[in-house]
Amino acid sequence: MSTSLWVPVESDSPRPGGGATMLVVGDFCPRDGFDAPPSWTGPELSRLIAGADLSAVNLEGSIAGAGCPIPKCGPCLAVDPGVAGDLPKLGFRFVILANNHTGDFGPEGLEHTLVWCEEHGMGYCGAGRSAANAARPFYMDLPQGIRIGVVGACEYEFGLAGKNTPGTAWIGDPAVEDGVRAAREQADAVVVCAHGGCEYVPFPPLERRNQLRRLVDAGADLVLGGHAHVAQGWERWNDGLIFFSLGNFYFPGEREEEKPSWNWSTGVRAVFRDKRLAGADVIPLRVSEENVVDVCEPDSARARLGYLQELSEKTLAGLPAMWQATAKSLWKNQYREKLARAEGGFDPDGKLADRLLGLNLVRCEAHRWVIQTWLSLSTGDSDDLVTPEAKAEFERFLERMNSV
Repeated sequence: MSTSLWVPVESDSPRPGGGATMLVVGDFCPRDGFDAPPSWTGPELSRLIAGADLSAVNLEGSIAGAGCPIPKCGPCLAVDPGVAGDLPKLGFRFVILANNHTGDFGPEGLEHTLVWCEEHGMGYCGAGRSAANAARPFYMDLPQGIRIGVVGACEYEFGLAGKNTPGTAWIGDPAVEDGVRAAREQADAVVVCAHGGCEYVPFPPLERRNQLRRLVDAGADLVLGGHAHVAQGWERWNDGLIFFSLGNFYFPGEREEEKPSWNWSTGVRAVFRDKRLAGADVIPLRVSEENVVDVCEPDSARARLGYLQELSEKTLAGLPAMWQATAKSLWKNQYREKLARAEGGFDPDGKLADRLLGLNLVRCEAHRWVIQTWLSLSTGDSDDLVTPEAKAEFERFLERMNSV
């Protein structure tokens, strides 16, 4: 283990020589007006991006320059067009638009973003001018005659596409799994970029794991998660690989109380050989105090890969208890106060933003899973699996996430 870790589809299979490669990195959101350094990618990362046959990034927001902020809870994010303009220059040829900020500036902002992608020669998935268009697979031909289909989808938050209105693809829409099945018939390999889950925690919701497994069952070879803003683990499921969250690729200046976990992420370099996914290299990335993102130094990479490997093993073998511990922690530290705010929004003089928060808490899958899990435990409807030992183990992972 040096600066990367090989995760094969078939356990213990060695990394093949050659093959076509697809590099996918996490959330990218240098906000409009952000003053990036002239070279915001380091030399190792620049070589990594340019060296892949296809490099893709999650564009966490519309390209600034059109539209107005929509009514929603949480911030409306627009990506600085100058920094985004560096993406194709670096070698990125694909953006993932399925996330909870692509629609923040309404139909005009999304249309502006789609046109920007088309003018810059960038393929995209997960958003479009209608729900059917947003869920449609995007196909690309890689070297060695390998054709891949890419599908993107996100949870039910603000900015989803409608039957005849633009927006993002909803992961609960049957059209998404239909898109995966269609891609399975048309392509050699299928990649799904799935935005969702809970933020700033090491473990995904138990229901989230089941949701992503269903995408593999529908035909996906590789499922790549985003939204948590921290790197999470992975698992093999049937004939596919699931990465629950890649973390923040380049998201400077968003949090006032920044923690180390906010500023490091993973790049996943999928390797395709003999017209199938062989596995993926996991490559830790970090953002320096000077706002330059690059591959982690060897010692840091080894520590973070070791953490992620242990996290992956616990996610596979002990997620029911770890998810319950996560839900308890989130309820105590976030959701109890959020529900109180939402309740206040329904007073005659209550704020619209608080009512929108209440809507989001019951409509968005991950928020609802937290509340439902805590209520089920607190009423005795579910067996509590969080022993003192499990609680201590969860807290150790939480501490390591912020210190590794």
